[in-house]
Amino acid sequence: MTQSASFHRRNHRGPVVICQCALVWLFACNLASSQQIVDKEAVTMEKDRIWMNWASRQLIMEVDWARPELQAIKPTSDALTDDLARAIAISFVQHLRNREKPVIGYSAADVLRIRNGATEEERRQCRAELLDLIEVKRTRRIGLCKVDTKTLHVGASADIFLAQARKLGTTPPGATPVVWGTTAGIVHSLEQCWAMENCPDEYVVYMLAWLTKQAPTEWEWARTWDENMLGNAGHNWWLHTLSGLWKAGLYFPELKAVEQFQTFAPDYFNHEITTLFKSDGFSRERSGYHFGMADLADKIAYIADLHGLALNAEAKDRLAQMAHVPWKLIAPDGGIPHIGDGFRNSYKEGPYFFTLERLAGRYQIPESKFVAERLPDRGGKASMHILQTDYTDAYNDLKEKEPATVDTELPDSHYYIMRENWTPTADWMCIDAGSMGVRGASHDHADIFGFTAYAKGQPILLDNSCGRYDNSPERHWRIGTAAHNAATVNGMDALIIQNQWRRGNRVIPEIERWVKEPEYAYFSGVHDAYELRDPSIPAHRRKIFYLRGEYWIVVDRFTASDEAREHDYVQHFHLPTPVTQSKPQQTIAFSELADSAPKAGVICAAAPGLTVTVEPNPYPDEHSDNPDHLMHSLTTKGSGILVTVIAPFSGETAPDLKLEILDVRCNGKKLTPWQATALAITIDDKRDVYFDQHMHWNLRFDIDGEYSTQGRLFHSRIPSLNR
Repeated sequence: MTQSASFHRRNHRGPVVICQCALVWLFACNLASSQQIVDKEAVTMEKDRIWMNWASRQLIMEVDWARPELQAIKPTSDALTDDLARAIAISFVQHLRNREKPVIGYSAADVLRIRNGATEEERRQCRAELLDLIEVKRTRRIGLCKVDTKTLHVGASADIFLAQARKLGTTPPGATPVVWGTTAGIVHSLEQCWAMENCPDEYVVYMLAWLTKQAPTEWEWARTWDENMLGNAGHNWWLHTLSGLWKAGLYFPELKAVEQFQTFAPDYFNHEITTLFKSDGFSRERSGYHFGMADLADKIAYIADLHGLALNAEAKDRLAQMAHVPWKLIAPDGGIPHIGDGFRNSYKEGPYFFTLERLAGRYQIPESKFVAERLPDRGGKASMHILQTDYTDAYNDLKEKEPATVDTELPDSHYYIMRENWTPTADWMCIDAGSMGVRGASHDHADIFGFTAYAKGQPILLDNSCGRYDNSPERHWRIGTAAHNAATVNGMDALIIQNQWRRGNRVIPEIERWVKEPEYAYFSGVHDAYELRDPSIPAHRRKIFYLRGEYWIVVDRFTASDEAREHDYVQHFHLPTPVTQSKPQQTIAFSELADSAPKAGVICAAAPGLTVTVEPNPYPDEHSDNPDHLMHSLTTKGSGILVTVIAPFSGETAPDLKLEILDVRCNGKKLTPWQATALAITIDDKRDVYFDQHMHWNLRFDIDGEYSTQGRLFHSRIPSLNR
């Protein structure tokens, strides 16, 4: 009995001992974990002490303490303890944040409105995005300095701001090479957070200290920019540096490092805005960067006006013309035309005009409101604010006005837009016919008379984006003529591509005709770019006729001076993948770039006698659409002509299209298509006859014994052309 009891006691005590051991182990683990937490907190506190001490002393050193308004908080001794330096720096920041002027960034009411308007899920997402920017991205150039304003106002808290300063503070400014744009990023970040109650003064201390270190270093490089760009391509100067330097001087004249930069406006800005942009409002740089710079220029003008810095009349007029550009160029889906560099993303992702409504309200442009009211959902909201001013009421009170014509142009920059109408399901084409190879237009491409187009509201003839900036074969291909919806001869680019920023020749096309009529639009231009590369090709003319709502006719006419020499002439088209060939001379492509839109497509019909080939994109890019490369080509001796009909359609079934070349006789002689082109275009049993005279003389023409005309342009369905 005793043994048994003893046995049971031993068996009972076994688990007790194990549990006691487990408790000891758990206690030890908790103790270790607690110690780790304490250690981590100690490390964090030490990091915070290091960056705050550096920032406080750097900021104090750069303040102009002789200013009368700072006498109450200025240091009384050069020998400062860390705690005293920190207190003085924070007092200085509090002084700045309590000033009425200058007006910096958003108001506290705006911040509160944005925060209160967000859902809990939006708050969670915004906070997660901010943490990702701090922990993962290259915070020296971006981080919170480049974040969307709503994301910051909704998701940021004191710990977010301090985490950013801690991350930045691990690499003191000056320890890494200067990245241009950092000054602008710092000031932009301060504009965003200035009125946020949950933005700690310590964060502002660090950002201002960083600014005093960064701005002079960045300026030492910026001050050397000059005639290497002929003085008229300062977009990057303003986008990345000068705007930041100017606002820093305007906002913080107490800081010796930036006070001098106040002089950039209004006088120098007056000069720059009229130098960088042509009188029709578009950038001399001729690229997608126009849209970012135009938006920045508008905000600079707003800030200048807010602080009593009056721009001159010429600058104000130029800004007003810039405000008209978006509604004139806008695509049916609200998209921005892909022009030159600046576009690396898919058409599925935009970019879209989100400033159309704000510009309409701010500059009172009734046409802009008319266009904006007819756009589809752009996957985001219109930007109605510039800092503390909301233009919603100005927009709502504005009476809309339909533009005088559906076709629009920028006459000095030579962009021409053909449209079916102003609806989201319209046909649309943007033709680029401006001067190319200009030194200041380093972001432009070699796409003379190139175009992009939409079929029934969807992108269908695409741009191949700009790719990465380098001197690789891929980058040169994306700049080159064949990567665009353009025409080449003998495989040559229209411009000599010396490197990714420089061209070896300059071309100024001649625009002979630009016609806008209710039934049709017509473009005709000529250039001599190929002659510099091959003297036997003195001219290339492109003509584009658009029968509104029906089809485009694209004619490329090459003039050769040596009729015995053979040439390869090619029209290039870039279509959504994959394309199909329904007939030997016809290619069909459907737009797959608008997921929720009705299906739309296009037929590209080559004239008889042309060779049709399709090749895959030679440089697929995960960020762009990688369109298939369609070519209509002709190898012949002497001069040559290429003709293609582009017919957009809705739905999943392409219409039946037939294209014929008709005989043309004049003065008892039969003319070649190179001299005068006549076509019969039949779509689902509806037959049209089109005629275009190319020679520089005019008599009465007989078209296949069916029609007779003395005009240079004829279409059987357009009475005004039937003469």
